[in-house]
Amino acid sequence: MSAAIGISPAIMISRKAHAAAGQGNALVEVARLRADLSVAAQREHDRTALLHPEADIAPPAIYTGADVDRLV
Repeated sequence: MSAAIGISPAIMISRKAHAAAGQGNALVEVARLRADLSVAAQREHDRTALLHPEADIAPPAIYTGADVDRLV
């Protein structure tokens, strides 16, 4: 049996916010990253829908920190 080790999206966003934020701006940076993530997910969904108009495409799943890295 293999155990998967991963980082949740919330932790990845917090890490990115901490790395990018200046003194006291961590909450603002978290909000900005969450908004950027939503926009990026919608953009990826729209692009996929354009490429496959006949398919019923679900929005991209954001399960891990790697998904956050990929989209933001």
